[in-house]
Amino acid sequence: MASVRSLYDVKQMYETLRRRYFPAAEGSRELPPAKEIRWYWLAANSDALGITHWDADGDAQDVGLAPLLRGSYHLMKHILLHEMTHIRLGPTPSCGGFSHAWTGPRIARSGLWHAETLRLVQAGAFQL
Repeated sequence: MASVRSLYDVKQMYETLRRRYFPAAEGSRELPPAKEIRWYWLAANSDALGITHWDADGDAQDVGLAPLLRGSYHLMKHILLHEMTHIRLGPTPSCGGFSHAWTGPRIARSGLWHAETLRLVQAGAFQL
């Protein structure tokens, strides 16, 4: 599969990745179903290709993905895995609100982000 044609395809990919690489585990957050995934136009000066929005309770509200990702199945998969890791680890206050997990002191000092990424690599999640 060379490209992702629709949001339906993205949601199917999310569900496959969720079942395969993010099973419910003791002490970790369970990933919600893919109902709240959207195309999201990011600011022109943004270097992000995806973003997770959080509600006031710290639960993932939705995942926004840059529409330009439709051209690459593998890039879409990697960005989804990245955003799913954010959801798994939960939000951390930084940059004036909930933002990237690796910039949050709790995540960075504990090594949780690197441990989760290594777990995904060892499970074969990033194979092309």
